Amino acid sequence: MVVVGDTDEEAVALLPLIILRANKDLVLPDFLAWLINQPEAQRYLDSCARGTKLRMIPRDCLDKMPVSIPDLVTQKLVVEVSRLAAKEAGLLRELAAKKEEFTSFALLRQVRNAQLHGNEAGHKVAR
Repeated sequence: MVVVGDTDEEAVALLPLIILRANKDLVLPDFLAWLINQPEAQRYLDSCARGTKLRMIPRDCLDKMPVSIPDLVTQKLVVEVSRLAAKEAGLLRELAAKKEEFTSFALLRQVRNAQLHGNEAGHKVAR
């Protein structure tokens, strides 16, 4: 699901062939993309998908997809919270990577300090 916003009219494209143009008085393109990417909608679309190697969704299936469209203020809020949640998830991944890096560095430093000061536990390390 891709939201294209650099054109005169924003549209949501379901690859490979379906392009949806949202009536911006009723639904925001980003909200529509979010809604279609939700697990419930994906299960529905998957139940309609045809083909083996390249699964395609017939247009009539998309036309019949049950959707709940709240007011524009709620849509904006959903899109913003979703964007912030994705940003948070990215930051948490970065934090976990930094924590792992720091832990490895600290442990390696501890090992090197033990080697410099003799193996105080009296263990010999095989080389």
